[in-house]
Amino acid sequence: MDREKALITLEQSPPLLPSQRLRIARFLAQNATDADRGRIIRIRQTEYDSWVQKALDKAISRTEARKPKDSTTDEEEKEDDPSSRQLYEDIYAQATRDCSAMFLHELRPLVGFLEADAIDEVNCYNCSNTKKSVMRILSCLDTIDMLRNASMTPSIRDFDLTDLVSQVSEVETRRSLVVSGILSEEENDFRILDDHIRQFFESTGTEIILTRREPVLCSGAPKLIELAVGNAIRNAIEAVLAVRDKDHCEIVLNWGVTDVDNWVAVLDEGGGLPEGFNHLMEPGVSTKSKEDSNFGMGLTIAQRALRSINGTIRLAPRPTVGTLCEIRWPQKEKMK
Repeated sequence: MDREKALITLEQSPPLLPSQRLRIARFLAQNATDADRGRIIRIRQTEYDSWVQKALDKAISRTEARKPKDSTTDEEEKEDDPSSRQLYEDIYAQATRDCSAMFLHELRPLVGFLEADAIDEVNCYNCSNTKKSVMRILSCLDTIDMLRNASMTPSIRDFDLTDLVSQVSEVETRRSLVVSGILSEEENDFRILDDHIRQFFESTGTEIILTRREPVLCSGAPKLIELAVGNAIRNAIEAVLAVRDKDHCEIVLNWGVTDVDNWVAVLDEGGGLPEGFNHLMEPGVSTKSKEDSNFGMGLTIAQRALRSINGTIRLAPRPTVGTLCEIRWPQKEKMK
């Protein structure tokens, strides 16, 4: 493909699929010249897909006048170029999405056939180790699906951050009740749920405190932010439940908006971070038991989701006890 053909293809109507436009825009990000600048800007003005917008922005940036080269080598310049790093992130996200989708497409039906055969052939399947193994495989596939969702093209819109944090907090609390065996997956009566939540927190000495009630309007990709916030709350609940020498543990959720970014902070009074906690963002690294359907992917998924909108997730020990998990992502105009 040459530059002229790439530009003509992006200018055509009706437009191509987002994945096709993204491939061409990435080609321009690496090959555009000053002569292409005006046409790329016009294409960018009508583009609605955020990933394609990013690639076009890199193409436009490439066409800007550059300072004369100094003694810096080409390799050093390439390594320090933010556009190159962002392009790498975009390619990595697409590869993650495509590979995980392929695995899910092939493996889910196979596991379904396996479970159907096991139900027919294994005596007392529901109380067997075979069912536990099948459920663990399904849990692994759910984790891969979450990674795929975290790598999707972000859909940016305005939303109420207070509403998002409240809903995710309730979902993760319910999940803790199910994992603890206090609540079954089928129980959906909210009156029963409220009673179970109150009894659960009273019996474990745990309290979740939401510091705000008023709406906090912000912009971002809600589905991706839910993945990150959900992981932070889940880790906080597990951390405080693991502390058995305390009568009372608090999890404090706070959030807000500044002139440059949006943020959510989750503070717990659990056992704190282990030595070498900086490696917890790496795939497969976890301080939890692998037998509890934990695959060490939670923070990896959260980080992947936030990178799609130029956001970050940070872990830090609190001055007294416990852990701070801070999630930040920029205002809408800086996500592109």
